[in-house]
Amino acid sequence: MSSCRAIRQEADAASGTITDADWSSLVKTFTEQGALDILFGACGMNYLNRFNDAMHSPSEDVPIANYHEVYGEDWTLPGVCSRQVTKRGSGL
Repeated sequence: MSSCRAIRQEADAASGTITDADWSSLVKTFTEQGALDILFGACGMNYLNRFNDAMHSPSEDVPIANYHEVYGEDWTLPGVCSRQVTKRGSGL
């Protein structure tokens, strides 16, 4: 198992914590600046999740439904994939 995946699983189990071993592994793999970037990015996403939960923000289904209402049911992602993408991205 990759060190990033192991760290992610540990973080899920103990949300909001990082051990010295986790930090050492990140620094060894990504340098100290890279480890800080990853840590701050993860903290920012954690904050956004909690904020959206507190505000009872709608899930991604609402923006996807709005997109389909405006652009239609059948649409593709030019330059990304050649298959058609259906509702909820099931065609990817």
